[in-house]
Amino acid sequence: MRRKILLLGLAFLPLFALCLWLYPYLVPAYKSAIVPVVNVGLGFFEPPLRMEVTEDGGWQTYQLEADGSESKYWYRPGKYLNLMFLGLALAPALLLATPVDAVRRLRLLVLGMTLLFLLYIPAAFGLVWSVRCLAATPDATLCIWTKTVANIFGQLVSVVLWGLLTWDVWLPAKRQDG
Repeated sequence: MRRKILLLGLAFLPLFALCLWLYPYLVPAYKSAIVPVVNVGLGFFEPPLRMEVTEDGGWQTYQLEADGSESKYWYRPGKYLNLMFLGLALAPALLLATPVDAVRRLRLLVLGMTLLFLLYIPAAFGLVWSVRCLAATPDATLCIWTKTVANIFGQLVSVVLWGLLTWDVWLPAKRQDG
């Protein structure tokens, strides 16, 4: 077990450094891919909302009015979304550093990054929902917690996802008597 932990640590550091170096190049495309899917859910708000990626990598949300016009509703600068999307650097580094054979590492990477993408969609939706909720009820605990979880989502879900995908590497195999 100690050997596995050592191998993880030695592999993780350079992989995480590489992923952090690639991070600024990957995040814009990732944000742009998530927004159209989130917009489907935002269309069900009353009144409906629409989100787009801004030049600085932030998210601008518009409220759609009954007459067809739009008004700016909420803006989140790109630098504040960086923490939310840090999982794009953390998850692949953890998955690729897991001490298993190369084929399994690649499978973990593909599965993990696909799941991460799918999980970022409700996180982005939850962030916008929490802003609307806090505007109506500033002291609502559910709204505060939803916004907090959405903001730290990348780190939180990356570690949980890695743990769920690699649990069998870290836990001893069950012995069968017989």
